[in-house]
Amino acid sequence: MPKTDLNKDFADMLEDYMGSSLPERGELLHGTVISSDEDGLVVDLGLKRDGIVPHADLERMDEDDNYDNGDEVYVVVTEPCDQHDNVVLSVFEARRNKDWIAADDLLGSGEMWIGTAIDYNRGGLIVPFGDLRGFVPASQLAELARGLSAEERQTRLKDFVGVEIGLKVIEVDRLRQRLVFSERDAQHLWRARRRESMLQELHVGQVLSGTVSGLRDFGAFVDLGGTDGLVHVSELSWRRLKHPREVVQVGEKVEVKVIRIDLERQRIALSIKELLPDPWVNLGEQVTAGQVITGRVTRVASFGAFVEVWGEVEGLLHKNEIPQDIEDQIVPDYELQLKVIKVDVSRQRMSLSLRDLDTQDSDPELDDGTVQLDMQDSDPELDDGTVQLDMQDSDPELDDGTVQLDTQDSIMEASAEVSETALLEEPDDTLPEALDVDPSSE
Repeated sequence: MPKTDLNKDFADMLEDYMGSSLPERGELLHGTVISSDEDGLVVDLGLKRDGIVPHADLERMDEDDNYDNGDEVYVVVTEPCDQHDNVVLSVFEARRNKDWIAADDLLGSGEMWIGTAIDYNRGGLIVPFGDLRGFVPASQLAELARGLSAEERQTRLKDFVGVEIGLKVIEVDRLRQRLVFSERDAQHLWRARRRESMLQELHVGQVLSGTVSGLRDFGAFVDLGGTDGLVHVSELSWRRLKHPREVVQVGEKVEVKVIRIDLERQRIALSIKELLPDPWVNLGEQVTAGQVITGRVTRVASFGAFVEVWGEVEGLLHKNEIPQDIEDQIVPDYELQLKVIKVDVSRQRMSLSLRDLDTQDSDPELDDGTVQLDMQDSDPELDDGTVQLDMQDSDPELDDGTVQLDTQDSIMEASAEVSETALLEEPDDTLPEALDVDPSSE
């Protein structure tokens, strides 16, 4: 006989041997009815031999329980091999094992089931399933933190007793009487379905309540009740943040606004900032070009620095507006005075400068009630070439060699009567007389 035929015969023998392995007594199997007559049912079990459900077993069923060809049915093995080499089955016994059948159905479908823990032990929770006792290992509890001490774990497991839990069947073994559940798998399934449902229900602009579930450098995750949305760090506050923890903490209840929904990637973008008062609303009436304000550097870039001013508003200090002698001082958190160059409320833009801070106002009147007149180089005693004319004090002579002129409404006329030539030609002791003008004389 050719060698290939020997190999083929051996393979057939091996397949026959493997296929002839018999199911165990009491084993719960699932099959399909392939024939029905007065002798009973013939059931395809997916084995080398079919199973037989005797007519006597069917008589124990309710009268309404009839089976047709193609019907799927659960059966229990009552005799692995009878005198006619058949596997004898019982539909009636399988019905009595309906809880195992239900558990097997849940295992096959992957559906979630809600159960209530009635007890606990060192390894996990005891959850009844009909007349069966199911088990949830501690490792399959989503809300049980890892790394707990034995005492802490027992305390936490005790807290689960009497609480409804979403569970998913992960093991069904009737012979070993094992029915195992997982809360972790059920939670993943539930949240995935909840996310799909919420994505269809949500709309941009909707305001929701949620709980901060996690923090990352780039933002905060908010649990909306079954699914998470992301609040990017730029949407947490009107001011620039280094980290989300500056404004929110895990477990904190927050109000959020839906600003974007990505159905394809199943992502929800949220904002807290848009529910807060906009600091730019009244800015145009309070801050104008030429005004000097105080700010704090928040970020330095190659083109300049961002400066926080007027609460949470941020303006740009361009590098061209920074004098070279103070460039090294412009670092984060540095506070300084700046001049407003331009304010564009509609675009939320503000341009700032560190140049010409002393020439912001063309009005000669100063805060201390004096007026400065530029004398150029005519007065050798003053370094800046000016003379101060006092509008309140009648005593014209000051310690620093300047002269103050007392006046109310005629100050400009009085100052005009003092010429550069007179000031230079008159001796110091006659200078007060030349400037001593009584406003009431007019």
